[in-house]
Amino acid sequence: MRKRGIAFTALLLCLCTTGWGKGPVRLRYGLDWGYSPMLYKASTATYCTQVGYRVTESTQGYDYYTNAYLTLGAGVEFLGHCAIYLKTGCMGLYKDYRVNPILAEFRYFFRDCTLEDGAFLCMEGGVALHKLNFEDKTSLGNLGFGFRHILSSHTSLDFVAKAGLSVCSPLPNDRYEGVIARDKVIFSKSEQLSLSLGFSLYF
Repeated sequence: MRKRGIAFTALLLCLCTTGWGKGPVRLRYGLDWGYSPMLYKASTATYCTQVGYRVTESTQGYDYYTNAYLTLGAGVEFLGHCAIYLKTGCMGLYKDYRVNPILAEFRYFFRDCTLEDGAFLCMEGGVALHKLNFEDKTSLGNLGFGFRHILSSHTSLDFVAKAGLSVCSPLPNDRYEGVIARDKVIFSKSEQLSLSLGFSLYF
């Protein structure tokens, strides 16, 4: 996953340095909303129960669950073909597990993003907190493509499809004792794959 991300970043940087577009830098702000169902989940947890037993649980496989996301963003568009946005908001990862992300997104537009409708590639990454708890951090990464429709000289509507991977450390849920306290958890890791469809409205 990391090697693919590095290769994708290198490709986008090469595209940006080809000299396509010499447009001015524009400040943009807006919102993103979308539907992002989880399709696959793999989780492993090791913890100690109240009576002293050490328990290890592991599950993986297809696991569909409906999620959504809503973020606010601000950033810059430059060279006529490139954009960088910073975003924050709320998103669901799986059942009863919502996080507040801080994301950085890079987009490369195949046409001048300030003047013409056209397709683009995007790459997004960042971290998130569950219930604003710094002990329960999540790593997020998305790759995707989209299409920009110019509504006016200062407004655009983007349609986006992304494949995403999230990695978090949730508190295990024991069948007898319920949610395990953090100081009883030895190891916990959960990975989710998702596919999102949404739109971005920027001004």
